[in-house]
Amino acid sequence: QRCTHFRAMELIENKEYKNAAKMIDKSMMYQIDPKIQVQNLYWKAEAEYRSGSYDQAYKDFLIYQKASGATSDPNYPISFYSLGYTDINLEKYKEGQQAFEKFLTYAKTIEDEKYIADAYARLGDCFYMQKNLKSAITNYDKCEKMKSLNADYALYQESTCYGYLQNNSKKMALLEKFANLYGRSSYIDKAQFELASTYHAEGQYKQAINSYQEFINKYPKSPYVSKAYNRMAQAYLNAQETEKSIATYKKVVEKY
Repeated sequence: QRCTHFRAMELIENKEYKNAAKMIDKSMMYQIDPKIQVQNLYWKAEAEYRSGSYDQAYKDFLIYQKASGATSDPNYPISFYSLGYTDINLEKYKEGQQAFEKFLTYAKTIEDEKYIADAYARLGDCFYMQKNLKSAITNYDKCEKMKSLNADYALYQESTCYGYLQNNSKKMALLEKFANLYGRSSYIDKAQFELASTYHAEGQYKQAINSYQEFINKYPKSPYVSKAYNRMAQAYLNAQETEKSIATYKKVVEKY
């Protein structure tokens, strides 16, 4: 039991997850030490999750969490984090919400805060997919305030939620904040384009035109550039600057 268990741990360390799961099955045949047996249940589910076998991982996480002695196992709190991700991959957003909420009840015992911040982001995603936008905003905001690796994502998603709630003033404020704080984010071009589009939707045509032009200048390789030209041309038309509108439309035809 012990030898095969530790061999499985080596395989997981080497990212050989399917082989690790098979080795854990061998270890579980020898029910000698109940603590190792409980750890095997966790690591089997974790290996399946990491290998993309989400249906089986989902079943095995639940088996582990209900097993005798599981609550005393050091992996018990983090198992809810992995279960939450498993649920998201299976589009079980309500269950994912519950899993991340459970994980966050152990926040004080988790040494690495990046897991806490990420759990808030994923909890926000679960609420977002259930169209519970106010709860999504609450959790995205908690993630962003922790200033972890995905703080930029959380702030962008928060702005998106406010857009769906038709609170464009708040959406614009958050996108402006995004531009100031996360200029190197992979979401920056999308955020800048959304900001310009929201100015446009609010009838702030001069601001929209300036923002579209700034976006085009800063991110010429962005997939949103052709849309930016089109919308800038429309903004010129809305602002009754017909000649500039026609000239901008010509650029679209010439380049795209």
